Amino acid sequence: MSTAATMELNAAETGSVAPTRLHHFNYVCRDHEETRTFYEDVLGIPLVSFFCEVEQVPGLGEVVLGHAFYGLADGSQIAIMNFPNHPDMREPALEAARTLPNTIHLAVNVTAKVQERAREKLTDAGVEFMEVDHGVVRSIYFRDPNGITIEYTVDPTNVAELSEYALRTAHENMRAYLAGDHSEQKHKMAKTVTARFDS
Repeated sequence: MSTAATMELNAAETGSVAPTRLHHFNYVCRDHEETRTFYEDVLGIPLVSFFCEVEQVPGLGEVVLGHAFYGLADGSQIAIMNFPNHPDMREPALEAARTLPNTIHLAVNVTAKVQERAREKLTDAGVEFMEVDHGVVRSIYFRDPNGITIEYTVDPTNVAELSEYALRTAHENMRAYLAGDHSEQKHKMAKTVTARFDS
C-alpha cells in the first residue's frame, strides 16, 4: 500500500482530510534575476509564472510585490517575492534564513540521479553543499543566493513500507516525546524497517 493510500485509509477512519499536495512555499529575495539564475539555470527548476501585484498595506501605504514561481514536477511551486519599494519588509526573513539554516529550510524529494546531477551543477557553479545520510533518507544541503537552505532528499526504494510504519507509530512517538522520552526514535524505526537504497 502506498503512503497516499495509507493516509487515505487513515483519513477515512479518523475523519481527517489531508491536503492533496503542497501548493507553494513562499519566501523573499533581494534580486529576482540572481535568484532566477540559481533556480532555473543551476538547479533546472523552471520559472513558470511571474506577476507584479500592488497592495495598500496599513501603515506602509502602497507596496509593490514581484512574485516569481518555480515549478516542481508534481505541480507544486517555490514562490519567491520581492518588495522593490519596501526592502525593509524582506530583511527579517532573509536574516532568519541566514542565522537559522537548521530550522528554516526547504526540503524537496528528488531521485538519486537528480541529486547526483545537482551535485555536479552545484560544484560547477561554485556552490558548497553538505551530504547527510539520515538513515531513512539521503540528503544534500545547500543555500540559494538569498540564504535559504535547500535540501535535496532521496527516499529509499522501500519508502512506502517506511511511511506506513511511520504513520502507524506517529501518535505513539509524539506521546512518548511529550512525556519526556527524548531517545532517537528513528533508530527504533531502523531496527524495525531497514531503508534500502539503490547502489
